[in-house]
Amino acid sequence: MEMMFSAGRSRRISMVPIIQSLAQLQKNYGKEGSAIIIDNCQNILSRGFAPNSESADILSKALGNKTVMSGSISRGKNDPSQNLQMIQRPLMTPDELKTLPKGHFILAKTGCCPMRTTLKFFLKWGIVFEKPYKVEERAARKVSYADRFARIRGCSSMGYFTSLYADDIPHRAVAVYMYLKDRTNKDGTCYPAIGTIAKDLKLSRRTVQRAIADLEQSGHLIKEQWWRENGGKSSLLFTVK
Repeated sequence: MEMMFSAGRSRRISMVPIIQSLAQLQKNYGKEGSAIIIDNCQNILSRGFAPNSESADILSKALGNKTVMSGSISRGKNDPSQNLQMIQRPLMTPDELKTLPKGHFILAKTGCCPMRTTLKFFLKWGIVFEKPYKVEERAARKVSYADRFARIRGCSSMGYFTSLYADDIPHRAVAVYMYLKDRTNKDGTCYPAIGTIAKDLKLSRRTVQRAIADLEQSGHLIKEQWWRENGGKSSLLFTVK
């Protein structure tokens, strides 16, 4: 990830990483990896620090210091005196960062002095939708159950399986029937080899032959042997009912 941040800018790739805590960044990418990611971020927008957050201390140190005048004034009866001096203090202390009002942010931008700014809540951006977006509630859906034959009858696209299931033929025959049905032409015929059917369905040749016999016996399939000119056997022609 840190390599994407390092090389992405030269390839015109813009990224907007969002984190809740700098500690999370260091935990996931290590000390060096997190430092690389932070160093390659040109704009940093911060707010909403937790009371015990260490991220506020890190940001306060990164913002730098400012020079302020400090001193004391003492008044005596005859000789009032004052002591003034210039001292450094953090631009914003961790406590000041933690107590930022809602909607106030600290923006640190490369080549510019840090600034304190305000951003409107997204609901106040003036974006208006045509109608409210609602997600369908699925927590309390009504659930109903149907037996096998009711499901078959309710599915028009599987109407040709109704009699197949009603005859209670073996599962092997159902698998072969669906395989052949999927490969029939407009005349309801196809001619795949027994070995091809067995390989595609991951069944043995003997199981496929038994399934074809089951379909022939139940009247769902007609098998016709094709012959070569020299009298040898050729492909089988299947007519699916």
